Amino acid sequence: MGMVADFRSPQPLRADFTHPDPFVVSAYSICRASEHVIVDPIEDSDHRPPDSDPTVKTKLVNVRILGHLLAQTRLLSGYAIATVATGILSCRADPAERDEAVDVEALSALGEVYKNHLLRPFRRFKGPTSNASSDPSSPSPPSCKLTEEEVDQLLAKTPRSPSKSRQLALHRDDFRCIVTRVLDISYARELQAQAPGPLEAQTLECCHIFPASGSTNHEFQGVLKSLGYTNIVNGLATADSKIYSLENTMTMVHVLHDHFARLDLWLEPTEDSHSEQTPHRYRLRTLWLLPHGLADGQAVTFQCHSAHPRLALPDPEYLRIHAACCRVAHLSGVAGLFDELERDLASDPDPATETPEFSRAPYAHLDHLS
Repeated sequence: MGMVADFRSPQPLRADFTHPDPFVVSAYSICRASEHVIVDPIEDSDHRPPDSDPTVKTKLVNVRILGHLLAQTRLLSGYAIATVATGILSCRADPAERDEAVDVEALSALGEVYKNHLLRPFRRFKGPTSNASSDPSSPSPPSCKLTEEEVDQLLAKTPRSPSKSRQLALHRDDFRCIVTRVLDISYARELQAQAPGPLEAQTLECCHIFPASGSTNHEFQGVLKSLGYTNIVNGLATADSKIYSLENTMTMVHVLHDHFARLDLWLEPTEDSHSEQTPHRYRLRTLWLLPHGLADGQAVTFQCHSAHPRLALPDPEYLRIHAACCRVAHLSGVAGLFDELERDLASDPDPATETPEFSRAPYAHLDHLS
């Protein structure tokens, strides 16, 4: 079985889940027991798949979101995992008891909070009349390499604009896609006369790990804060927003950027990424065949190709959070629901008609997180 197989369809929660903290194991057991409470009556009664009933499907996805979040121990902080576990345990039918009897409705509502306000903000939705020129990630006019003085001037400007962010990222990455190393076509034109033959070049786009909406989406910020990522939120919400910082910016060819924004491509730290020699080494994860000889599981290393000491590489913690959300989206089945929502928005862009399972979750469900 290939590395990507587990992500091609929703996965039930595992019977062999382990964690050093019994508190987390208990929370996972509650999710797994609730999964059976939701699924078993339907399978026993008429052998229909559980996702044939929209209400059951929504509950099942929400519960699986919680369970699969608990399993992201390599990507999420211990505090974040413990926070999710605390919320799950608060959904027990009698919180004072230690048994696993659970209020499935409350558990589903908690999962919906994470669906709407943690996973969904990372997913970019295309409308029926998408205008690329208004997208902050869109290409900017051609530009040549920056001088050290110009780099200093751009770094000093706050708040940073999307176009300035792109200039700095291209300079840092030597005008190449950070993953494929394909040249930016604007820069390639400047090199063409001196090149011995045709160059491989494409229009590169700016890919932001945390979405541009992260600086104004207060529900998203609230969930991140509850998970212990207060410093990240404070950076996103300040006047000098980290949204357009180099730590949050990568240059990518269009197809990789599109997959990344749809949660279909992510970067997981390799086993040796904590080494001083390879602090920015990642394993590429994807559901699709990719161009340029890339494959699921392939290792890539990010490097700054400028001598300027202040040109930061993408933040490993940002990428870990994004990777965890991608994994949970596919393992829980919510990635498929996001695809359905995108199709619905394409045919009816009126947000007033949005399906109930994606309606704004009440703030009441965030009480245990504060």
